[in-house]
Formats: sequence, C-alpha cells, structure tokens
Amino acid sequence: MALAWACLSGAALAFSSQAHADNLFTQLGDGIAERWNRSMDGKSQLYLPLETWHNRATYTRQAIDSFNERPWGLGYGKGYYDDHGNWQGFYAMVFKDSHMKWEPIAGYGSTWDWYTGDHDWHVGLGYTLFLTARKDVIDYIPFPAALPLVSVGYKDFTVQGTYVPGRRGTGNVAFFWAQYTF
Repeated sequence: MALAWACLSGAALAFSSQAHADNLFTQLGDGIAERWNRSMDGKSQLYLPLETWHNRATYTRQAIDSFNERPWGLGYGKGYYDDHGNWQGFYAMVFKDSHMKWEPIAGYGSTWDWYTGDHDWHVGLGYTLFLTARKDVIDYIPFPAALPLVSVGYKDFTVQGTYVPGRRGTGNVAFFWAQYTF
C-alpha cells in the first residue's frame, strides 16, 4: 500500500510540476512577445561601438599591444521606456573584435533606470541576452550569452557598456557603445 501511495504521489507531483513548467514557459513566451511587440512599436535606435578595453591585470603587454581596442562598426535597434521609465529593446550590431575580425551580435537588453529631477540625465543597470559569433570561437558558429549592462545617458543619447568576465589571458574585456534614440 505504501508503494502504491508513493507511486500515486510521485505521479501527481510530476503532473503538477509539468503543468507548472508549461505555465511558466507560456508566461515567459508571452512576456517575450509583449516586449518584442512594444519594442517594434517603440523608437529606432542607432548603435555605434566606441571602445573595447582589455583588463591590463589579466593580459601581458604583448597581448594588449596586439589587440584592437577601437571596434569599428554599426548597429540598429528598436526600444522603449516602460511605465516605470526603464529601458527595454532589441538590437543587432556588427563590429571589429579584438582580433580585427567582424563580430555580429543580436539580442535583447533591459535596464532599470534612475533619473535626475529634470529627467534629462539617467543611469541604468541591467542585463543583455544575445547571440553572437566569433571567428576565434568555433569559427563563426552562433552561441548565446548573457552579460550585465550599465548605461549613462542624457535625453536621447546613451552610452552603454558591459564586461565580459574571464580568466588570465581570455575574457576580462569591457565593451562600450553609444545608443542614439530617434
């Protein structure tokens, strides 16, 4: 009898967990669709890569000297500020990476923003989820990533940045770009 009760309880828990997981994925999908639709109805955004900084404490001088830290490129996105003044948007950008190879990136970003009294200046903290592909990482096969996102802006002009963590001789790179909303 105890074995039958354990089997029934396990089946009920599994069914309940599956229903909960299905509901969670439905809510997640609905949330992504809502953000996508609001972003596409939002304003256009131009992206201009500004700086790639390699952490001097984790690379040799020779490696630093060989890296490109001026990431020429361009990007475009659509985004909006929600009812709380927080930014959300989808974007695509291409730029020259540290080894002077083109790196495409496309994803979603979100920041929680704080404003000055006149609402002209704002700072934000958030995250970005994206797909990218690099020549030196599995020969341009796309891979997903998630990174922190910081921003400082004045009216429609914002500088955003992220930090790619790593270990000695790899990663440990700060990347900054300008975002102009029009």
